[in-house]
Amino acid sequence: MGDLPNTGPVRITPARTSPACRSRCRRLTVARNRRNLRETGSCRAAKGETLVIRYVRVGVATFVLMLTAVAPAAATREGRSYHSTIFKPAFTLILPSGWTVAERDVGGAQIYRACATCAGDGEEHGEVTLDMSLASVPAAKAVRILHQTAGLKAGAIHSLALGSLHGPGFTAWRTGSAIQFPRSGYGTEPRGAALEVVVVQVGRRTVTIFLDPHTSLGERAQAFMAAANAILKSVRFAT
Repeated sequence: MGDLPNTGPVRITPARTSPACRSRCRRLTVARNRRNLRETGSCRAAKGETLVIRYVRVGVATFVLMLTAVAPAAATREGRSYHSTIFKPAFTLILPSGWTVAERDVGGAQIYRACATCAGDGEEHGEVTLDMSLASVPAAKAVRILHQTAGLKAGAIHSLALGSLHGPGFTAWRTGSAIQFPRSGYGTEPRGAALEVVVVQVGRRTVTIFLDPHTSLGERAQAFMAAANAILKSVRFAT
């Protein structure tokens, strides 16, 4: 992230929101597994929209990067149809009841079961992350870079298919050491259930997908993985 001008604190006053909503928006929660200094928050806005606030803090100063109103997804028999508005390449998917998509920027989006009372909004119990940090690296080379991440016991690289998504991937077991994937800086817990890493080619760009149960263990981790796989099978990227 480039240097930001020191303009002093910024007062966040979202448009089209009630006083109660504005108050909630000021109590933004630090989101887990973000790039340095990045925090996010959201609240309910008019007509069922969600207002997503993106900002950074440098010392005592707060800089607003983006205010995005995201319309609720349309309901289907399988769940809710979601159409991305920020992440590139654009995508659609079907979300099960209770799940949400957080598009952090054009290079990062996370999918998880929302939890209003959880410290990390629910993503600490398992999340799917779409990451574009290796967008310009061919899939075969990108998966080798990820496979060498320190702190992992990486399984053999093999071909995976999730609906229309095809590419190389591997299972990664935690070893008790700190884990941070190269380029993206995506980090995860040193202990817990294994995560899956998949790399897919979308046109000329490479998308990295992390299926990470985070703090979920046993049956909860298995349930997360089953739901995550079902969601990814519904993903369609624009090419």
